[in-house]
Amino acid sequence: MTETTSIRPTRRAFLRLLALGGGSLALAACAPAAAPSPPAAPKAAPTEAPKPAAPAATPAPAAAATTAPVATQAPAKQGKVILNIWAHWAGKQDEVWRALIDDFNKSQSDTEIKLSNIPLADMWTKVLAAIAAGSPPDSYTSAAMIRPELVKEKTIDPMDKYGKRPADMYKVFDVQTVIDGAWYGVPTNGGLCALFYNEDLYKKMGLDPDKPPTTWDELTTQAKKLTDLGQNQFGIAVPAKPYSWTVEVWYGFLLEAGGEFLTPDNSQSAFNSDAGVQALQFWVDLIQTHKVAPLASLDNNGLLSNYQTGKVGIFPYYPVATTTVATYSMKSRTAPLPKKARQGTHFAGGYMPMMAGGKNKEALWKFFDWWMRPENNARWCAETGGLPIRQGATDHQLYQDYLKKQPMVKAFLDSMDFAKPLPMVIGISEMEQVVSEAIESAVYVKAKSKDALDHAATKVNDVIKKYK
Repeated sequence: MTETTSIRPTRRAFLRLLALGGGSLALAACAPAAAPSPPAAPKAAPTEAPKPAAPAATPAPAAAATTAPVATQAPAKQGKVILNIWAHWAGKQDEVWRALIDDFNKSQSDTEIKLSNIPLADMWTKVLAAIAAGSPPDSYTSAAMIRPELVKEKTIDPMDKYGKRPADMYKVFDVQTVIDGAWYGVPTNGGLCALFYNEDLYKKMGLDPDKPPTTWDELTTQAKKLTDLGQNQFGIAVPAKPYSWTVEVWYGFLLEAGGEFLTPDNSQSAFNSDAGVQALQFWVDLIQTHKVAPLASLDNNGLLSNYQTGKVGIFPYYPVATTTVATYSMKSRTAPLPKKARQGTHFAGGYMPMMAGGKNKEALWKFFDWWMRPENNARWCAETGGLPIRQGATDHQLYQDYLKKQPMVKAFLDSMDFAKPLPMVIGISEMEQVVSEAIESAVYVKAKSKDALDHAATKVNDVIKKYK
């Protein structure tokens, strides 16, 4: 049975989001990994917990845009239906995206897409401003989920009357796009968290690279063997910077411990359960007790930079990093996150909704249908590192050839069956920030794991109430 989510925010909640400029989900699973800065060797864990840097000041709300972003495509030919699509891709992803759009445009006699590039950090604010101004694009690339507030306020349209989801589309995408039985967005690709590990370092430290950790105990044991503090060498590195991506990585460990982020009806916090405490204490122990992970406020780029030095044995990340990691001097492999009570990992991806204010919905569906064809999605994923949206794309020869060249992707595909998104609720980005601060607090021994999570649970419950 298709899993659905019931969304019941009020008009007041949506207007608050418009006034605040909304929150942007910083999910590296579907955004390109920025090129890491020159790597520095990880620092050994200090004897006293350092004070974390003061949080950056909250920026003032962005004013509503008076004009839409400038399109970066050439003007369309006369007589064609014009589709305006905003995308947040950068680097290689932007290059491949534009090539695919050019191919679509060349294949059509009556439809043409005009592209605008909007940075991911600005996309949500721009979309809200365009909706408020009555001039939204026909579609845009949404990170992580179809935003539920847009569904509630009917600013995006269900697409069932235009066409059907492919029968072989992976069901995990339904959690992010199917609401109250209606389908609200076309996936671009999937992303989930797994382990990268240094094959060369495994061999150097006497470990078998054919046997990566499959349990938390094995992860601890192997991390100890990979650690040499005298050489600033650590068995594992995990994120500790207080921002959403830290929570998304930790969420996989929460699932593995048997926990959940919210209660089944999304009405209260659930991450401060015994399972949540175990998941957080596991990270604390890796850093503070076993000293196999550096005590540092690492973000996604910090993990890549530290791993690139060859002084880190294992780190969690998403498939978009495979192309980057493959360029490093050492050989690397991947494995699913190790389990405790069960298997689990965080799932995200990219999505394209049909904006209710768009004027060319039949033409937009034509593009969506073209995009979901196995050959097109296989090309996108093979050239950008994303996970395919359907079995047909995975089975396509183009993607199978990619898997032969890039075997590190297999662990991510193997994790699809037990990957789970964060709850699709209004305010999730605020909740992630609160929990990330709790993780940082526990890791730096400013609070016990249970106390940190209980404090965060109270604040998250307040966020839930705010948007009811």
